[in-house]
Amino acid sequence: MTESVKQSRTVIRRRRALLLVVAALFFGPLGLAFYMYYGGVSWVPHHGVQHGQLLSVVRPVPEARLLIPQGGTTEPAFLRHRWTLLYGVTDQCDARCVQAVADLRAIRQALNRNQGRVQVVVLGAPNCCAAVQALPAQDSSVIVAWVDGAQALPVTAALTVGQVPWNAAGNVYLIDPMGNFLMFYGPAFVKKDILTDLEKLLKLSHIG
Repeated sequence: MTESVKQSRTVIRRRRALLLVVAALFFGPLGLAFYMYYGGVSWVPHHGVQHGQLLSVVRPVPEARLLIPQGGTTEPAFLRHRWTLLYGVTDQCDARCVQAVADLRAIRQALNRNQGRVQVVVLGAPNCCAAVQALPAQDSSVIVAWVDGAQALPVTAALTVGQVPWNAAGNVYLIDPMGNFLMFYGPAFVKKDILTDLEKLLKLSHIG
């Protein structure tokens, strides 16, 4: 067996384990439907006891190098290795945007010893985010990146749900440490709800 085949099987096993965790966590007896998804049946329940909107099919977000305000680019796998709370900026990062980013940082900090397993990412058009672009220098758990050029299109496409654009005002996206987009929260999200979901996921998952 080649090394690449072994690595591929390892990735598949990890994704299978993660989705089974999510199934057990949010659906209980309905977790069997998630197992069906692993087996190739592209259907999972839409509603459970989680507070966010779970995707019907888990969606991998491609790796990409995106421009950052400090100069240079992100690492290609910047949406890997940790759980990600991603906030998309529609136009300019206004007062509501600044408050949302502060709320997401507060959620991360409330995880206490598990906060190192989570990062906050802000995506927007070039020069969108003067109000928050200094945060990465103060807090290494925050990434601010610009969506510009062809290299960003696969990322924004993966975060687009139906007719809802990736940067719909106020939406928060939850991405797992393997780069899978799992669920999203609307602009009226409640900090406690996201915190509760994350606490459950981090407790039952050993990745990230």
